[in-house]
Amino acid sequence: MLTSLSLTNFKAWKSIGKMRLAPITALFGTNSSGKSSILQFLLMLKQTADSADRGVVLHLGDDKSPVNLGTISDVSHAHVERPELSIGVEWTLPKALEIKDPETQKKTLFKSDRMKFTAVLAANGGGKLSAKRMTYSLGDVDFTLVKKMRRRATRSRLRRQSFGSIGLTAGSGRSPAPSSSMASQTRCGRITRMRAFSRNSSLS
Repeated sequence: MLTSLSLTNFKAWKSIGKMRLAPITALFGTNSSGKSSILQFLLMLKQTADSADRGVVLHLGDDKSPVNLGTISDVSHAHVERPELSIGVEWTLPKALEIKDPETQKKTLFKSDRMKFTAVLAANGGGKLSAKRMTYSLGDVDFTLVKKMRRRATRSRLRRQSFGSIGLTAGSGRSPAPSSSMASQTRCGRITRMRAFSRNSSLS
């Protein structure tokens, strides 16, 4: 069940830090205050997830989809030509998701019934969106994918592993407090090492 959402630069909303959702959620407000934008956002996420085109970052819609929101400029706050949008949803699972060590399949690395997805999206000159950063969270553990930069910062505090055109990143702040870690061969492209840190471990 969805438990919260967050938004920046989407239609009527400059920013929604965190909107709590419940089994029954009512939206109240004056005309053109952004109530419909919330419903359109949720429908847009659904049709994106259902889209057969895995290259589409956000499926804004067509004549066959639940909503057709037009172009990137149409959905951006104040109709900015090349906006940067951020989206986030949190939800609970019917039962806890358990991630086991891929080498032994015995040790439980992570387990929780709480999940979260956040993303920062940017539009290019061609009116298409690309993902700059995506984070999947299971309980208090975050797994972040960041777009690979052309030149690697010399004083970066991020450890990057190759993942096609993006990089898998784990935080390594000044005082890291790893809740758990793993280093193993995986079957996901060229990723060979991955570490997960608790949320209180800073990214800089």
